[in-house]
Amino acid sequence: MKNLVIISLLFSLNSFAQTVLEKADGSKITVDYATFDQAAEKVTYKVGDKKEKLKFKEVKSVVAPYVADSKVPLANYTWMYFPNAKKFNGMYIKAETKEKLLGFFHYTTETGPSTTSANGTTFFNGSSEFEHVHLTVFDKQGNVLEDRDLRSGHQNHNIEERGEAIEMIKRNFSDCPNFIKDFSSFITTESDALNLRVVEYFMQKIKVNVNNGVYTMEPHNLINCN
Repeated sequence: MKNLVIISLLFSLNSFAQTVLEKADGSKITVDYATFDQAAEKVTYKVGDKKEKLKFKEVKSVVAPYVADSKVPLANYTWMYFPNAKKFNGMYIKAETKEKLLGFFHYTTETGPSTTSANGTTFFNGSSEFEHVHLTVFDKQGNVLEDRDLRSGHQNHNIEERGEAIEMIKRNFSDCPNFIKDFSSFITTESDALNLRVVEYFMQKIKVNVNNGVYTMEPHNLINCN
């Protein structure tokens, strides 16, 4: 079952409108839910009592949009088909130009306890938790142009990777001034010799009221420069 991914209203805790499936030909269908079978390379979707199947290459994206009355501009969570990899990847879309999109998702990893020795003395190192942000720049056909996996550690290679990600974003979206202004103003708000603000930018969260309930959600608005 590890190759089967389900996206539906259950996934959204009622904070999403109905899921929208966009076919490769540009037509769109509002569905109750969709499942992705990575092994069989097929998408199954359900509308009412009817189930249909499509090949991966026949589907461009599956989008679970937030409800419009959240009063906060929130990004859609999108499953995009990447033809070169022949699979769907789920991500938030942060910026879009006529030719490119910037998608991202974040996750947490934990390292277990360990010991190190120096000068005959053994030191105990506790567990550590690291935040990751994976960034993907891709074109409208789903071809990945560049990507970076950023980690919130203080090691030199982590700092360098985050610095390279900042340059990657500015280089690929220089023609999207609204996004570059928003991004640059955030990462330069305070001194950041470790380049950690780029990770924080993509991990902002807020609480919003939806259906009389309070949920912690991603406040990432799609910045469209088309």
